[in-house]
Amino acid sequence: MVTVSKMNAFENKMLDKMVADEIDALNNIASEDTKGGIYVQYSATNIGSYVIISRNYWNDDNGVAINSYDTFIFDATGKIVTLADLFIPNYDYLAVIKQKMMDEWGTISEREIEKMLDVMQFTIGIQSIDLRFRPDEGESPYESLWLSLPFDAFGIENMIIFD
Repeated sequence: MVTVSKMNAFENKMLDKMVADEIDALNNIASEDTKGGIYVQYSATNIGSYVIISRNYWNDDNGVAINSYDTFIFDATGKIVTLADLFIPNYDYLAVIKQKMMDEWGTISEREIEKMLDVMQFTIGIQSIDLRFRPDEGESPYESLWLSLPFDAFGIENMIIFD
C-alpha cells in the first residue's frame, strides 16, 4: 500500500489503484525484453478538496528515451476533474489562456494555439493554474512548454474551486 501523509483512505485507495495498474503495465513492458531501464515516480498532494496525482515515467528502450509526465486531478467524490470543471458555466477560460499564450510567445497562429490546446494538461497550484503543453509525437518530451496563470488572471469570481 502506498501511503501519503495527510491523505484520507479514499485518496490512498485511488493512488494504490493507479500504482497497481502501473505495475501491471511495467510487467508487460518488462516481459517484452526491454533492454533499457524503466523509472516511474508518483507524487500526490491536496489543494483544497482536490487530490492531484502526478506520474513521471521514463523508459530507456534500447537507447531511445521515452518520457511522460501526466497529472490526474480528482474531486472529493473521486471524479476526474477537467479544466472546465474549475470555472462557472459558460465562462470562456480558453480566451484567457489563448491571450496569455500570445502574450508569452509572441506571434503564434490560431492553428498553432488550437494544436497546443489539444495536448494541454493542467494542474492546480497554490496560487495558480499551471498548464503543460506536450510536444508532438517524436519530439523530445523535455521540450514541453509550461504556462502558469495566477487565479486572478481568470477572475476569482469565475472560478468554482474556492466554493
